[in-house]
Amino acid sequence: MVTADLYNNGNWWLSGYYSRVDAAYNTTASIINPYVEQIGPGDMTLGAPWVEFLLDNPWTAQNTKVMGVRGGLNVGAYPVEVMWSDWKNETTGNDIGSFIGVKVSKDINEKLKGSVSFGQISYDIAAPDVKVLRGQVEATF
Repeated sequence: MVTADLYNNGNWWLSGYYSRVDAAYNTTASIINPYVEQIGPGDMTLGAPWVEFLLDNPWTAQNTKVMGVRGGLNVGAYPVEVMWSDWKNETTGNDIGSFIGVKVSKDINEKLKGSVSFGQISYDIAAPDVKVLRGQVEATF
């Protein structure tokens, strides 16, 4: 995986990432696939836990080529982050799907930060789109 900061002027920023993983490489037990936690019941293959993961992390997957961008800017007192990625089958070159997300956050006080995020995976295969709206509060100690 390659990530690069493309632009940052203090008011807004943009970074890009690219990953290409061979079909024989097992990303599940690998350091290149960051920790994924399944929250609640359901199938991990296509569902909401992956939208949660993609709101916070770049994507890597077996037999997949991924290109994506993340960017952010401040809208008043609210930092806004947007992300997009496109996935292709490494072997055939066919489209697998794409992800788009947005996250708005606000410091509540010096120890609490709240955020609201929306993410959507759109599959180009015979699978339904997956949408997640997430509210989150982070506390520092």
